[in-house]
Amino acid sequence: MEECVIPERVGRELTNALCGYEMNLRRDYPEGAMTCIELASALALYAYGRGLRQLGEPHSSEELLEQLRSCIHPHQNRSSLNSHTAVLAEQAHAVLKLASKPGIRSEAEKRQLTEGWLELALSCAKISVKYEADVLKQQQKQEQAALQQEMG
Repeated sequence: MEECVIPERVGRELTNALCGYEMNLRRDYPEGAMTCIELASALALYAYGRGLRQLGEPHSSEELLEQLRSCIHPHQNRSSLNSHTAVLAEQAHAVLKLASKPGIRSEAEKRQLTEGWLELALSCAKISVKYEADVLKQQQKQEQAALQQEMG
């Protein structure tokens, strides 16, 4: 993502991506939903990196991605895709409300906002990982059933 992206645009694009995620889930189009949720995760991760830079703690894109990956544990991510929607909406609302708060932020407020962006990026990324794991599991079941049918 380009460095010139302004915070208001990130918020707008994030809101659009999350709305697209919900819409595609309702239309039973999981691939479209995953595209939207991956975009939302990328935007939140970008905002997290921007927040770290403002705190004087710059990280490379690779470091940010590695930090995100290290927080995802697929075996602890068992709820359905639809159940994540309300949690995401709450998280997004909270972080966008804090981000749009006028005035100068204290160090603690900047850190709280930055951590909020990371949590949102993590929540979005977990959904994508869960979906991919479910697809892989389904493919394995189908392959196993086909093998059993051939043998039996």
